[in-house]
Amino acid sequence: MKKILIISNALPSEDKPYAGVFVLNQYVELKKNNDFSIDISGLQRKKTNRVGSILKYFMFFLRLVPLLFRKYSVVHIHFFYPLIYWVWLYKAFHPKTKIFVTCHGTDVKQGVSNTFKKALSRYTVSCVDVLISVGNELAYKIRSELGFKKVVVLPAGINQEIFKPIDSVKIYDLIFVGSQLDGKGIHELVDALSLLGRRISIAVVGNGPLISEWERISRFHNIKQFNSLSQPEIAELYSKSRFLVLPSKSEAFGLVISEAMYCGTPVIASNVGGIKDQVVNGCNGFFIDDISVYGILNTIELALDLSDDEYKLMCESAKVSNKNFSLAEVCRVISKMYKE
Repeated sequence: MKKILIISNALPSEDKPYAGVFVLNQYVELKKNNDFSIDISGLQRKKTNRVGSILKYFMFFLRLVPLLFRKYSVVHIHFFYPLIYWVWLYKAFHPKTKIFVTCHGTDVKQGVSNTFKKALSRYTVSCVDVLISVGNELAYKIRSELGFKKVVVLPAGINQEIFKPIDSVKIYDLIFVGSQLDGKGIHELVDALSLLGRRISIAVVGNGPLISEWERISRFHNIKQFNSLSQPEIAELYSKSRFLVLPSKSEAFGLVISEAMYCGTPVIASNVGGIKDQVVNGCNGFFIDDISVYGILNTIELALDLSDDEYKLMCESAKVSNKNFSLAEVCRVISKMYKE
């Protein structure tokens, strides 16, 4: 029986139950395969300051030291930087072990953020046997920035047992799910909604430095904010919402896009990164081609003006979209690569 070790520097915690949950989902799904014995080690995501983060990572790498002396058939790390340094050292101890790395986006950006880091990343990536990118655009960046040519494109996977259609009354016109960061287009989205000439209901899921932005439009719209929710709770909110809106400026994949679609909820999303791999414009959602205040506003108005029949047709298209991105299918491919 092959022994597999999965390591991630982002796993769910009480503070952030949604952070890195896709890694945990993969672990649970892969454990169903009786050909493998799978261990997992990870760092739980928690709210800390800079000093706390440094201490947290120091303790995490300290916990990983004993694993250097355990032999595995495959070591699979999620998030390239900074785990690539540890797995490079592991490979020196166990040269026959196969190294898998799944890159999720910001981890690659951090790994090449300056000349020294980039040179070190290009050197240490030589220990990797299989490099997985969650999206095509990220795969291109990996090839160009890291010089690693053989990249497998495979998303993290959507849990169909959780994200599925539920008969529910649509009480929210829009739902936003994600970190409240500038990169998610929060400023532009809130400004666009302030100009919308109708009062709508909006569910906001997630936390971050820009969470207070929504207070600016609370007099124009009915805003319901949710902090940390479980995946079943988020799935229920998708089913209660007419559209997911995600005007991200960059997105390696954007799991929330297919999560919403699996629940039968169409999307309004920017035409960037991995989102382009999921949305068919006018079929299962709408692209925001211009991530500006008026570009977002015009696309939201277009979506909200759909007739009942047009909207129902779009919902049906969303339900059958991206089935190759399911957790079961993704883990089937990973299992096959482990065996090979």
